[in-house]
Amino acid sequence: MRVFIFALCLCLLVTAGIAWNYIYINEACDRLLESLDALPSVDDEACPAAIERFSKAWQAEIKLFSLSVSYALTDRVSEQADVLLACARCGDRFGFQATLALLRDAIDDLRRFEQISILNLL
Repeated sequence: MRVFIFALCLCLLVTAGIAWNYIYINEACDRLLESLDALPSVDDEACPAAIERFSKAWQAEIKLFSLSVSYALTDRVSEQADVLLACARCGDRFGFQATLALLRDAIDDLRRFEQISILNLL
């Protein structure tokens, strides 16, 4: 009977951890996407500084993200953020918009792969 109670508690603990991870990843992705929405135009002088703040916020999130998200996905977000900063510094409008779209897609992938679903469990 003790083993059953222990197994049940362990199952509940794992389920709670999965739920916390899901909530954390989604809230963090929401914050990152809101930061991207708040970016000024590439023509604005404050744009590179805003992207640097976004990059610092992302670097603070990587530690917890890397516990459950693959390195390839977290690295893709980091790389796109670096390219976005480079585009902002040189005033490349097309590159900025393209990289911004790729960065949004990478963040959406972070969220999609961390959803609670049967396919993700398998």
